[in-house]
Amino acid sequence: MNEQSISVFCRIGQNLSKTISKIGILSTAILMIVSLQQNVNAQFNTATPDGTVNVNEYGVQTNGQNQETSGEVVWNMTWDDTNLYIAVSGADTRQAAILYLDINPSTTNGNTGGQSYDGTDFASLPFPADFVVFFRDGYNEYRNDAFFSNQVAQTLQYGSSGGNVREISIPWSAITGSVRPTTFRHAGYVTTMEGFVYGQLPTTNSGGNIGTNAVWTDFYNVCSTMNNTMTKPYSSLNGACSVTAAGATLQGRVVANGRGISKARVSIVGSTNSLTREVRTNSFGYFTFTDLPTGDFYIVDVRDKRYVFENNSQGVQLQEDSNLIFTGSRR
Repeated sequence: MNEQSISVFCRIGQNLSKTISKIGILSTAILMIVSLQQNVNAQFNTATPDGTVNVNEYGVQTNGQNQETSGEVVWNMTWDDTNLYIAVSGADTRQAAILYLDINPSTTNGNTGGQSYDGTDFASLPFPADFVVFFRDGYNEYRNDAFFSNQVAQTLQYGSSGGNVREISIPWSAITGSVRPTTFRHAGYVTTMEGFVYGQLPTTNSGGNIGTNAVWTDFYNVCSTMNNTMTKPYSSLNGACSVTAAGATLQGRVVANGRGISKARVSIVGSTNSLTREVRTNSFGYFTFTDLPTGDFYIVDVRDKRYVFENNSQGVQLQEDSNLIFTGSRR
């Protein structure tokens, strides 16, 4: 091989090396973009209730996001389409953590008073609660009906470190009776056996010896539990769900046996503004009405030839973005 041929081969090798290098850089960039996009969109998190809070197990674990600190106590919360996950760190796991939920903020349904636990109770909760959970080492229970009379004990997945970290997994079906709600409100605390409250959230609510006639006014509002658009659980203190100048959004789901009913007809009628609309549910049973004038009372009706519904019509006084759930069974 002469010198000219060798020179040509060297130039080809150099160009090929540069091309491969550029391809490698481009591939890395593409992978980074895909990874970033996945991190932005993949907001559902599935935690493991084993008593250890791992890095990013609950999502964005900074205050005001999937985490909030109250004194020495740190709360974490996240969810997926099946369960709600809660972690409490910095509190004696032998002392009870208690959390109240309102799963239908657009209505007045629920308990305005609390449930008596370890010398604590409420004359007035910050919202009409549909669900309360109590969890500590050796015992957990939840109540999810009127007056909190339906006690369900020792069925939830629970784990603790044996010191100051506990985690619990609560099926949405236990909370709502069916599927994941589209919005909810929450407030909670830790208490000693003697009724001394600490680690309360929001921190603006009273702590210490609150007694059995406490009045709390503050809560966190989750305006959306939907994957990719969810509200971080500790990001909205007493906040109303955002309403644009164009109006509010009313969304919901039509289900049977925990599964969405597709192609059901859902109609809405305003009582004073003469608004009438109809949509079909998507393949997962969800429906949405947007740009609804606020301040009016709406009747929402669901129909499907294949199903009968416990309550096929529901009313809502629309002041903010709201949600409804319709539950049916096969004819």
